[in-house]
Amino acid sequence: FYYNQTGNGTLSGTVVLTQNLIVNSGEQLTILPGTTIKFDPGVSMIIQGKLIAQGSLGQRIVFEPSDPSLTTPGSWGSISFQNSSAQGSILDNVVVKYGTEIQVINTYQVTIQNSDIISTINGVNLSGSWGCPIYSNKILNPRDHGIIFQNGSHGTMGRCDLNSISKTNNSGAAILFSGGSEG
Repeated sequence: FYYNQTGNGTLSGTVVLTQNLIVNSGEQLTILPGTTIKFDPGVSMIIQGKLIAQGSLGQRIVFEPSDPSLTTPGSWGSISFQNSSAQGSILDNVVVKYGTEIQVINTYQVTIQNSDIISTINGVNLSGSWGCPIYSNKILNPRDHGIIFQNGSHGTMGRCDLNSISKTNNSGAAILFSGGSEG
């Protein structure tokens, strides 16, 4: 399955990505509650437009490896929000398992809430981004860091709180600030 279309799109059911899924600037991808997105190794979701992934408690949206035997951090790529066109994107009531990280790069107002991020390399990595509410998430057993704020990033709007970060190894930090960043 390869998604790179012009205009808006919707995903539902079980979708297996064999190559990067790209949402271009000016476009919107909606992922319906209960959808499972499975990634081949090294495959990412690159959001240069808007992603609306709003699950519910009973119908969470799941992002996981296509091969169920791959249960180590980095078994697939990232969900990467890139540039200001990603403003207004939402990950709500999602489960991200065994990927690299959720990246928020040079954008603002990307919301990540009520979600479980399990056994990734890093949970959420913000670089040059601001005004991104990140709250009420469970970040479980990241290999390196739970949340990274770097290159002047900050989680504003009063909403970088109520996150639970649980690490079973001694490497990395629960929350890491670098390069003039703040929470």
